[in-house]
Amino acid sequence: RVANMTLEGQSTNLGNSAHFANFTINGTSSSSITQDFINTGLSGTFIWNVEACDTDGDCGFATSNFTLSIDDENPNVTIFEPTGVLNYSEVGDNQLLNFTAVNGGSLESCWFDYNGTNNSVTCNVPLNFTMESNNLNLTVYANDSASNEGSNFTSWEYKAFLNTLTFPNLTTEGNIDDFTYSIKTGTGLSVATANFYYNGTSSSASVNSLGDNLYNLSISHLAPTLTSDANFTFFMQINLDDGFSVNTSSNN
Repeated sequence: RVANMTLEGQSTNLGNSAHFANFTINGTSSSSITQDFINTGLSGTFIWNVEACDTDGDCGFATSNFTLSIDDENPNVTIFEPTGVLNYSEVGDNQLLNFTAVNGGSLESCWFDYNGTNNSVTCNVPLNFTMESNNLNLTVYANDSASNEGSNFTSWEYKAFLNTLTFPNLTTEGNIDDFTYSIKTGTGLSVATANFYYNGTSSSASVNSLGDNLYNLSISHLAPTLTSDANFTFFMQINLDDGFSVNTSSNN
């Protein structure tokens, strides 16, 4: 008659042995036994077996070992970009998101939360997302096949960021048209000067500080005299007090 049984295991990762459980049963040599037990803090791949001893003190293991994999580790998410201080961007521009998600088991899925919206992505593959106004942070998530979840948060800023641009889509010769660029600068930076380029000609623009690193760069521009309809390209050159200079995207 079997008197007691012991469950023994060895980690294939660490090479050390672990005593999982010891329990006493009453049965015969042909008994089928089911035993539940709880152990915490175990992670990795284990080779396990059961040792049974009878009332005479004779003991023996099963003829073959078994393998058990336990995964209780969350994926480790690292974000490389965006982070820190970047040079320039505008609402609607593409921003690179570059991250890695590492896990001892197999990754199930990855996604990121930007402005409250979850976006499913392929793990460990860089991608672009579209910049929104006044939203300079996001969180990347990853989970594995054991439903363990890891995440990482990142925030960043730009030396100069264009939130909005207002201008007339159509005009006629002789009209005075207003162009206004709403800019946010990075911490500790300010707009020193701004130059408006219209059809290749530069004019000094007005710089109006609104506080909290917000600026309106504006100019009233006289539409040129023409003999036929035409499109003219324009943009604003932003010059910061640290010597950094950048041109906005061109419009017409």
